[in-house]
Amino acid sequence: MRLKNWAGLYRGSDTRALFRRRDHLGLQLTSLEEHYQRMQLVKCFLLSSKDENVRAVYQAKKEREETLSTRWSGTKELSNSSQ
Repeated sequence: MRLKNWAGLYRGSDTRALFRRRDHLGLQLTSLEEHYQRMQLVKCFLLSSKDENVRAVYQAKKEREETLSTRWSGTKELSNSSQ
């Protein structure tokens, strides 16, 4: 509702116009979920560096997130894509 108000759309208008690409007459906004997942993957790539201390932080984060089996996490996605 707030996005519609911000964009100047009518209350009954379709929200897909907000997320469509600009060449298809949309505003090309990204969903919060998609943006969050991208930023988490970037963070995981940065944490898996050559520095020993940074890698230790990444390993601790990975081990902690492996116990949360139902939630999406960047470390799980990164390990799934590398397999």
